[in-house]
Amino acid sequence: MEEVFSISQPWSLNGMWSGADNKDLPAVLFLSAGLLRSHGPNRLYVECARQLVSRGVSSLRFDLAGIGDSVERPNNAELEENTLAEVQEVIDTLSQQKGIDRFVLVGLCSGAYDAIEIAAQDDRVVGVVSLDGYSLESKWYKLHWFKRLVLPRLLQKRSWLKAIDLLNQKLGRAETDKRQPEQVDLQVATESLFLESKPPEKILEQFTQLLSREVSLLCLFTGGVIDEYSYRGQLADAAPALANNPHMREVYYPEVDHLLMIDEDRKKVVNTVVEHILSIK
Repeated sequence: MEEVFSISQPWSLNGMWSGADNKDLPAVLFLSAGLLRSHGPNRLYVECARQLVSRGVSSLRFDLAGIGDSVERPNNAELEENTLAEVQEVIDTLSQQKGIDRFVLVGLCSGAYDAIEIAAQDDRVVGVVSLDGYSLESKWYKLHWFKRLVLPRLLQKRSWLKAIDLLNQKLGRAETDKRQPEQVDLQVATESLFLESKPPEKILEQFTQLLSREVSLLCLFTGGVIDEYSYRGQLADAAPALANNPHMREVYYPEVDHLLMIDEDRKKVVNTVVEHILSIK
């Protein structure tokens, strides 16, 4: 059963609660991915929530303050500080209203970052599903990155022709007006923008902390974040302490894009997420 969820404050947090009859299983919270609304990219969270409730697992997908149906908070705090406070309010409210004391956090991209942060601070979190979240660079990372991303482009004739044409254009501009400031290529600039991650030692510290508490951790990566994660098993190679840990699962779908736009790919991710959550007792 789906029903509207709301926390009324000077601001308000709003979402959709999918309630199941089984109260013994942990409830799932879907955390906003960037500025996307609570349905998630291409309704990923909606599909996960409906599969979960049909299997007896309750969940909440909600908008952080200032996104979608939730009102912006009237303060000047940092975004991360507000996010942590808001998710904490949601967990506290569900504990009081629904009698739930165990939670699984699901997040994509920035939502995955937030999930790790919150889980590290709240013992009621017993599971985290990190979709294209924190990664660690292994000694093989750059080799696989070059093999998967750069080499195929180098082998394409049109790539060389395009590069030569671009070089000629730049040389031509330089000859005609050396004093003219170089124009910014917006497409290239946009492609270079990535979320600021934590230092590797801090990421490993948080992963290790969660696993020591026996928090079930699923780290799923897509081919859309090849600049962060380039091959299956990269986390285990980067940090042997994470390898073969019974509470951690590392999954890689190189054919899937970051926003899960293709139905077949999205269903694959949904099934993986749902089955992992169902394995948490």
